[in-house]
Amino acid sequence: MNGGISPNYWGKTTKASRERVLAIVEAINRATELLRVPTSSERDYIHNPPKAVQQALKEITDRLSRYPREPYVDIMRQYGKYELGFTYIPGGKAPWGERIAVSQLINLAETERFSLLRQCQCQKWFLARRADQKACSPNCRHKAYEQTESFKAKRREYMREYYALKNSGKVK
Repeated sequence: MNGGISPNYWGKTTKASRERVLAIVEAINRATELLRVPTSSERDYIHNPPKAVQQALKEITDRLSRYPREPYVDIMRQYGKYELGFTYIPGGKAPWGERIAVSQLINLAETERFSLLRQCQCQKWFLARRADQKACSPNCRHKAYEQTESFKAKRREYMREYYALKNSGKVK
């Protein structure tokens, strides 16, 4: 069904594998940014895209060509019935986990949710639940807040008051 690979085996995560997936993420981000640049309304991006956009599309195509699409069939349960589910998965010789990651990147891009894929300040990648989410967890969100000037100013003021109270003997 899946080329003799156990569904529980995702392939060894290697640095090269991560770099290939991140290169695809960066290429898609570059192309998306180029398409956001305001241009004249007469520009035909379909038939005559700018040179930079053409290069970005070629880079994405070259990177994705490593993962030819292979048909995949599995048993699905839908509406209380079992049926066959047909889809395409990225193939090639890449580890299974890398192929799944590329498949999910393509899915995010197709469903216009690619912009929700973010990297936290702790270097972890996450899918944001909201458009304004910038941290992967509450802990990281608080760490980022602690680095702001407003937090530092409030903390300095609090510590001045605390130190004054401590020196007066009102606080242990």
